[in-house]
Amino acid sequence: MTKGRSPNYPQLTLEEAIQRIRPLYEAAHTYSTEKRVIAENLGYNGLHGKSLTLIGALRRYALLEPEGEGMRVSDDAVTILELPKGDPQRMAALGRAAFAPRLFAEMYAEFGNVLPNDVTLKHHLIKKQFLPKAAEEVVRVYRANLELVKEETGAYNDDMIQPAEVKTLSLQPERTPPTPNTEGFARSSATVPQTGFKVEISDKAVFVSYSGTVDRGVIERLIKYLEITRDAFTASHASDDEPDVESKAK
Repeated sequence: MTKGRSPNYPQLTLEEAIQRIRPLYEAAHTYSTEKRVIAENLGYNGLHGKSLTLIGALRRYALLEPEGEGMRVSDDAVTILELPKGDPQRMAALGRAAFAPRLFAEMYAEFGNVLPNDVTLKHHLIKKQFLPKAAEEVVRVYRANLELVKEETGAYNDDMIQPAEVKTLSLQPERTPPTPNTEGFARSSATVPQTGFKVEISDKAVFVSYSGTVDRGVIERLIKYLEITRDAFTASHASDDEPDVESKAK
């Protein structure tokens, strides 16, 4: 028997994660709390595989965040728990949480609002070193998260990432003629005239290239995309030391 391990991902849906963090919020509010105490408030008798897996999932959704020598319930988690459905602040916090896991942010940037079928998604994940069973679980969780966001916001609106439009701000010019998107994927390989500029930041440089007409709305969506990407990067890197999901294959 051989043992394989898939990349880390939250095995809970966002809705389940919100339900699981509520008892911790009611017990500790937003005070920094030791992991052992967090595990107990989550219903476990100490730190072990299951409790650490749940804590890792809550961190990946940015519902828990490090503070001092412990962790605390995040501001976005408080917003989600305290504000009613339909509140703009709650919808924005929900969107940030849904795409806080690095894998889910990558999938949203890759596929956008319209997902391909499960077979295509599973194949995409297997190429990223996921075991087949784990890939199926990722698809289930990710679809559930998108449905939750859609249900609460009414649609994937301007408070969410808009990868189909942000993707046109590619750093590399395309050279092939425009082709229609027949599979509902968010990105396109269409050729369009591009221009851009260079921004130097300390000893690093950022190149921004764009195509078509760039107006205030496009810039605002780009800012939102960068903000969510920043939050997802921070949350995912902060939780890289937490065990999450391990899948075995015979």
